[in-house]
Amino acid sequence: MKLLHVIFSASWFGGNLSLILLNFMTPRPDTASALVLQHVIFHSIATTIVATASILSLLSGLLLCWKSSWGFFRHRWVVVKIIVTLVVIVFCATISGLAIEETIELSRTLGMEALHNEAYLGNAILSAVVQPAIFAILVFLAYLSIFKPWSKRKSAE
Repeated sequence: MKLLHVIFSASWFGGNLSLILLNFMTPRPDTASALVLQHVIFHSIATTIVATASILSLLSGLLLCWKSSWGFFRHRWVVVKIIVTLVVIVFCATISGLAIEETIELSRTLGMEALHNEAYLGNAILSAVVQPAIFAILVFLAYLSIFKPWSKRKSAE
């Protein structure tokens, strides 16, 4: 189970890194169809790799807590990991996910004019801020898994 959890977490990490690279390294498309394709690829990575890996990482982590001596609430680092993971997944599934879908729709409807649309630009800024922030959070979650900081919770001792 530990191996599966590591694989799912690494997939989530790698998928998020792919989104960052697409966001910052891909040249601006020169046609409307290329613009739509760029966002469809971004959406595909976000929904197939990142979303699936994040859910499987959460589920395998919860299973590890249940089946191991760590428990769900015995260690502070486990509690923090569970809460942060849930918050990131819910945020990505709602706010970030809806922004990606709106960006696709705007690029389909407006074509290259989408690059001057206020909603489109707002979504681009959101993505440029959110993806690196999520990457930093995932690094923090990996840190918690590796170093297991903090003592046991008082009620669990």
